[in-house]
Amino acid sequence: MRDRVRTVAVVNAGGWGTALAVKLANQGYEVRLWARRKEQAARIAAERENREYLPYVSVPPTVQVTSDLAAAVADADAVVVAAIAVWLGFPILDPIIGILIGIAIVFVTRDAARAIWYRLMDAVDPELIERVEQIIGEHDDVKGIQRLQMRWLGHRMVAEMTLALDPNLSIVQSEAITDHISHHLYHALPTLAEATIAAVPWERGYGQESAHHRVRVS
Repeated sequence: MRDRVRTVAVVNAGGWGTALAVKLANQGYEVRLWARRKEQAARIAAERENREYLPYVSVPPTVQVTSDLAAAVADADAVVVAAIAVWLGFPILDPIIGILIGIAIVFVTRDAARAIWYRLMDAVDPELIERVEQIIGEHDDVKGIQRLQMRWLGHRMVAEMTLALDPNLSIVQSEAITDHISHHLYHALPTLAEATIAAVPWERGYGQESAHHRVRVS
């Protein structure tokens, strides 16, 4: 789904809608949360918390809160309508939605605990590693990844890698390619503070003697 969907609009900033928006944002999606009342949208955006329907749960800064429905759904890859049926006179949905909210909070807490553990260990979510590998693989001149290390430094991330490039490239061409890959990574990973890329010529057997000493992912 993630390859096809990047932006999700969640219609209705109630408890369930807010919990869903938090969950999606923590998974790396761009989220727009629509609130029916303008003052509610402004309050959630300012406090980063839905005190009215989902207190004590932090709303990530990547969640855009708005009362403009057209702006919320414009160019969204997916639109989720959360609990609108309650407004239409189906009170039986209240306890059901309450259970769903509780389940969502459990998952949000689990994701938050995992993220905190990764930060304490200076580790990076494996999905980010896969994303970097995917970006590198989109460049035909890269023949292989000999080393890839990523770690957190506070709230910023650093990446170090050694890439095997086409041996027929000049030093200037190799530098241009690594600079282009760095530029691509900075745009794809907003928290990336520094990307250090070393380039070596790709040949069969090149660097095999020391290969067992290198760490590919950390």
